[in-house]
Amino acid sequence: MKSIHPNLQMVATHLNASVGETLKPEHLITALQTGSIRTVPAAAGSLISYLFVETKPEQIMGCAFEAKASVQNIQSLYTESLNHNLPCVPNWERAVAAWL
Repeated sequence: MKSIHPNLQMVATHLNASVGETLKPEHLITALQTGSIRTVPAAAGSLISYLFVETKPEQIMGCAFEAKASVQNIQSLYTESLNHNLPCVPNWERAVAAWL
């Protein structure tokens, strides 16, 4: 059966690659919609923190579309990752500059 959320499934699978099935697409949806990893289980949130480092902006925006999440909430998630000492991601910053 084909997934109705191919981007979310692909990104969750990628982020899970080294740890096994910890992150579910539903966790990613929740974090994208709320703009925070605090709304998902801690192990899933840890993986989501790396979303911007590990994923191309186009894929993140595909996930946002599938999750019906706003660019502002996704940017909040990005800012939260920076506050957790993850590196800035110039490709993401350029991709969303016009929307913010």
